Amino acid sequence: VRLNRRWLPWQRIVASMGLGGHFLGEGHMRIWHLLVCVLFLLGPPSVRALPETPQFRQVGVADGLPSSGITGLALDREGYLWISTRDGLARYDGVGYRIYRHQPGVAGTLPGNFVQTVFVDAGNRVWVGVEGKGLSVLDADRRGFRQFSRASHPLITSDDVWAITATPDGSLWFGTFGGGLYRLDRQEHLTRFLPSADDPRSLPAENVLALAVDSRGDLWAGTTQG
Repeated sequence: VRLNRRWLPWQRIVASMGLGGHFLGEGHMRIWHLLVCVLFLLGPPSVRALPETPQFRQVGVADGLPSSGITGLALDREGYLWISTRDGLARYDGVGYRIYRHQPGVAGTLPGNFVQTVFVDAGNRVWVGVEGKGLSVLDADRRGFRQFSRASHPLITSDDVWAITATPDGSLWFGTFGGGLYRLDRQEHLTRFLPSADDPRSLPAENVLALAVDSRGDLWAGTTQG
């Protein structure tokens, strides 16, 4: 049998088996059906190489989380995943969770349990915004939290921190609801940014809900007015 080079592989197989005529006997029909099924199951390489669709696995309180209400995620340098929730802060090590909660009368604990956002800076410090309690930081030694709030820093006029990030110069930025945007430099000096009717380049609103730094180091802020 002479095979045409332009034929597809399955056509060559059929021709070599003598199944390319106008009539197929019952036995040949069975072979033909089996061959078609095998070729269909194998499929072309491009189809077989397609990656599987990712499958989600839900993790909740039964797995060790303090709350199923998740408000933020951040990774530190050691590979720990920090999870802010409505009932405390959790650190996940790939096996289990360590939970940080407010303990009344105990210094260095979270000032509250409703953690609205979490961020890990270049120095591996964990920063959190706790509802109505301002900004708190867990230093790299993980010994306890320090707080930045209206009570300790008069320049802060809102203790409702919604967003935290850092710029390449080492400054930490946090956005508040009703108090504008703040910059905390390496020496922990605070600068406040507010809307100004006379300055079109000022913040559009006092409510800063999201912050991000792009590849050029520029800071982006999302407010209730754009």
